[in-house]
Amino acid sequence: MNKHKHRQLIFWLLFVNGFAFVATAMMAFVQPLYLAEIAGLILQKGIGTSEFLANYGGLYLLIGIALSLSAFKASWQVQGLLLLVLVCGGLFIGRAVAVFQFGFPALAQMSFAVWEGLSAALAVWLWSER
Repeated sequence: MNKHKHRQLIFWLLFVNGFAFVATAMMAFVQPLYLAEIAGLILQKGIGTSEFLANYGGLYLLIGIALSLSAFKASWQVQGLLLLVLVCGGLFIGRAVAVFQFGFPALAQMSFAVWEGLSAALAVWLWSER
């Protein structure tokens, strides 16, 4: 693959995933009950809501910002790919363990697993091709 196409793929992979993480964080902050329902969670006032907002809100927001920033700065793209592998790979592994323990979840969770697994695999491939 030529260098220009390689950089374009890295840019779009990081940017699209960054956008998805930021969008999820915004949904967590604005409509936490709706996002919790999609995730199959029931929020309890206090610590349950606090933990949900810390993870789906704050953590996802900063992951998304880091991925988006790394898309635009060539010298940060390797670190962005590593972050993407760690985060999406970790989410994919967690979902795979859940499938083995509890069976197949709803379609939304399966589509998330496919997205996360493909994103992590593509990031590894792009990193190895640099």
